[in-house]
Amino acid sequence: MTICVDVLATPGELEGEDLSGAFVVVVDVVRATTTLLAGLEAGARRAHAVESVEDALDLRRSIGEDDVVLCGERGGRRIEGFDLGNSPLEFDPESVAGKILVCTTTNGTRTLSRCEGADGLWLGCFRNRAALVERFAKALRGGLGGGPSSRLLIACAGKEGRLGLDDHLCAGLIVEGLAAAVPEARLSDGARSARAAAKEIGMPSAAFLATTAAGEALVEIGLKADLEYCAELDVSRSVPRLEAGGFSLSERT
Repeated sequence: MTICVDVLATPGELEGEDLSGAFVVVVDVVRATTTLLAGLEAGARRAHAVESVEDALDLRRSIGEDDVVLCGERGGRRIEGFDLGNSPLEFDPESVAGKILVCTTTNGTRTLSRCEGADGLWLGCFRNRAALVERFAKALRGGLGGGPSSRLLIACAGKEGRLGLDDHLCAGLIVEGLAAAVPEARLSDGARSARAAAKEIGMPSAAFLATTAAGEALVEIGLKADLEYCAELDVSRSVPRLEAGGFSLSERT
């Protein structure tokens, strides 16, 4: 059995990609996957990621407005008429406990929407990096879906279609952990590139994130405090998975 770990550095690389038979982790460190994880850990029942504002409003109507918290951003700022933005610091139990999150963002949720054909889809960020490594190291050794070829794909949301160094670093740290835990795994060129970037950059920090395109954009609009939260490494044991159209915390390590 061939075990493959792959990294796609930009969402454009998903075009034409056959995700059947693949387990996919989407990474948007600054900020969608970090924020959705924060919302679920604050008690939200589940989280739906949609591409557009119109999709979000339609889904809220179909679910029922009283159960839904609309959240998301355009240009980094809360969308007019939405309950919350895309700052993980906004997602506390008082705001989201028992609710269903419906979220749309510039980069992350669009990437998530493109991956729904995968055999499994998870949210990844610095905060749950170690939990993801542990969960998928076990899965890779067990053959993922049980087929002759097992593939784990890490898809980076990037920044407006371009490579985001924050996501690339996170993907590389996941790859580094998996390579140590499952040395027989075959790393694609994308995975090797991300791993090399992680070795060069080292551990994440708010100062590092502030030098990336996504981080610079947040600093410019006064949301620098988000970077401290987004940069925290290995502090969560949660691995949110897509089930029945929404992400939930059905898996913990």
